[in-house]
Amino acid sequence: MKKIMTKKGKSVAEIVRDLLASNPSVNDALKMGIANYSSLARKIYPTVKRKLGKSVNKETIIVAIRRYAQTLGKETLSKDIVQTLGNSTLSLKSDIAYLTLNRTDPKIFTTLQKLYEKIDWSKGEIMYIVQGISEIMVVLDNKNVDKLLKLFPKKSLLKRFHDMAIIVMKSPIDAAYVPGFIHFLTEKLAEKGINIELISTPCETHILVSEEDATQTYEILKRLVDISRKQSN
Repeated sequence: MKKIMTKKGKSVAEIVRDLLASNPSVNDALKMGIANYSSLARKIYPTVKRKLGKSVNKETIIVAIRRYAQTLGKETLSKDIVQTLGNSTLSLKSDIAYLTLNRTDPKIFTTLQKLYEKIDWSKGEIMYIVQGISEIMVVLDNKNVDKLLKLFPKKSLLKRFHDMAIIVMKSPIDAAYVPGFIHFLTEKLAEKGINIELISTPCETHILVSEEDATQTYEILKRLVDISRKQSN
């Protein structure tokens, strides 16, 4: 097949590759196998035509998209994962801290109850308690950390993390029974080098992340939700 070149020597395939490579949402859709090549070709056609300096057959663009997609690592997602993502919503809350406490303290649950009563739920304050075998994790607003520290002796505090954010993904009730759903989310974040702590319930996935990574994490998840929503519709 004869290559169609721009005045500067770029082919249609190279123009298409540059356009697609610079668009994270499109790349995710191609990797997930849910991109519509024809629709994508129509969308980028004006830009390809402008960069090429002349008209080009849309089938040529579709072929270029297909070839570019073949160079990407494929992610085979079940319809259940796509539908669950498409029906999910996201929220972000910053200025969060989490601490781990020694569970061997005999008064720890009574003391946590006192702290729980000091949380102002009407103002959107939060408090999560996760029990482990030897330690308890407490997630709360930074401004309430001092209240916790006043209630517990120093020896009870094992770790303390400031400047955190929490992203909550609310999904349909059957999200807990979708194989690979959580794995897919954590894998996408790991690809970007984002470290997280995860707390999940049947309908909600709570992702603790540093405030430094919070915006990027939210954007990655929002992009996955958006492209899945388009596919589901």
